[in-house]
Amino acid sequence: MDGRFWMVVCAELDGTRFQGHWLLERRSPRVTYETREEAENEAERLATQNPGESFAVLESVAFVATKP
Repeated sequence: MDGRFWMVVCAELDGTRFQGHWLLERRSPRVTYETREEAENEAERLATQNPGESFAVLESVAFVATKP
């Protein structure tokens, strides 16, 4: 494992692109997945349980930290 992780968020499809949204009445993502396949499976499960909703899989691409 190279430190990357994936998350699933509820997203709105606006034309041809997703616009992620975290609304106060919705839960922010709290679960990380070690593989893209796991995250895609979860997105599929959530979409099945929530007809009409779209879910996006996000991949971590960079890590930034300040020195203590």
